[in-house]
Amino acid sequence: MLPHIIYNSQAGFISTRYFTDNILLSAKILKEFKAGNNLFCAKLDIRKAFDYLSRDFLLDRQKLKCFPNLFIKYIKGCISNIYFSICINGSLEGFFKSTSGRHQGCPLSPLLFYIAMNGISCYL
Repeated sequence: MLPHIIYNSQAGFISTRYFTDNILLSAKILKEFKAGNNLFCAKLDIRKAFDYLSRDFLLDRQKLKCFPNLFIKYIKGCISNIYFSICINGSLEGFFKSTSGRHQGCPLSPLLFYIAMNGISCYL
């Protein structure tokens, strides 16, 4: 599914794509820059972006990309009603409802990250 929804320049977690493809893309961009062509280049610090990502944004992007309704329903179930607890002196204390982000280490995270980044890159 991923190769059909993300841009060709994104290579992570796609078995048919290699990081060397991005090195070649960088060389091509540098060549265009040296030739005097107008380019736009940005480096975004997205280390914490996924922690604050709107769940509605993720669901809207899936609808826009024509994901099956059943798939969207399953994803919504996975990303809604998430609660966290904190550990104080070895004891779990309270439950706090999360309003954004995703569980760290969740197997869905790479897919959801790509869906989000695909949407964000459309605005650049």
